[in-house]
Amino acid sequence: MVNTPWKNGKGDIVADFIASCRKYNILPGIYCSYAANAWYNVDGGHVVNGSKEDQQQYNDAYTTMVAELWGGKKYGNGRLFTIWFDGGIPEKSSGGPELNQLVEKYINPATNVFQGPAYAKNIVRWVGNESGNAPYPFFIPINLTVNEKGYFSPENYHGNPEGKYWVPGEADFPLREDHTWVQSGWFWNANNQRVLSLPELMKKYYTSVGSNTNMLLGLVVDTSGQVPEEDIAVLKAFGKEIKKFNTPIAKASGSSEVVINLKKPETINTILIQENIQQGQRVKAYRVDAFINNKWQSIAEGQTIGHKRIQEFKAVTTSKIKLVITDKVASPIISNFSVYKF
Repeated sequence: MVNTPWKNGKGDIVADFIASCRKYNILPGIYCSYAANAWYNVDGGHVVNGSKEDQQQYNDAYTTMVAELWGGKKYGNGRLFTIWFDGGIPEKSSGGPELNQLVEKYINPATNVFQGPAYAKNIVRWVGNESGNAPYPFFIPINLTVNEKGYFSPENYHGNPEGKYWVPGEADFPLREDHTWVQSGWFWNANNQRVLSLPELMKKYYTSVGSNTNMLLGLVVDTSGQVPEEDIAVLKAFGKEIKKFNTPIAKASGSSEVVINLKKPETINTILIQENIQQGQRVKAYRVDAFINNKWQSIAEGQTIGHKRIQEFKAVTTSKIKLVITDKVASPIISNFSVYKF
């Protein structure tokens, strides 16, 4: 911390950040990329034009750094909500750092480890883009491999319904858009940036949360040390808008076939489906039927459901709606089948 002007070089930004999070009941997380390090001239996890000794020096420094960040009373102490390995972590046999013992010693089993190694608990995986668009279908189970660069990596972005590892997806994107700067909208830039609109945020909500992944929305802090008012305004509107899913026209739960009988004919154009993923992700395909003109008609279909699937379709008026599971890994547990008109 001596290289920062924070409190005349005597401050501790990480400790203050964690203390502030706990003060306001926010779960803290730490980003610590192995793949890039300007001080050691590292790109892609390798010291550029460096020797084997240079690489080992960087690995030793990195291991010391993450041990300090994860462990001890000062920072992690086993209570971090998330640890973000941006770019992933290579296997030791591929020249990567020795993190196995550190993971076992310091990382709380409840901590989410983004792009972590296969031996870490609660691994979270990248969806392949920074635009909030999860690949569909998206299965949480997946098989992990070691890619050509020696990094632990998912076999594909879609997952595998019978995969060995349970690895939820994280669909990340910045609230600001910037086509003129290498870091896009992840960092504050006074010029050439625009804040995403509410309709754009809602679309990304459907392609992230509504497609069985977690949405990570990147916010900037301007030169005042605060989130800009323009950003706050759209975030408030976004928070208000997604609450509409709390009040469906009707809802039900069940297994391979779930029927909603309405008290009177209603017009619907959106469904929300959830599996009880504490018992795994079991659905591989589904169909939604509506009772129209005295017969069942298909109005929507899809593949994965998982934690949450939100799907729009052409509005229909009906008195009965039916969810039919057409393919599955095991007997499905549908915890929520809700219908809406937006």
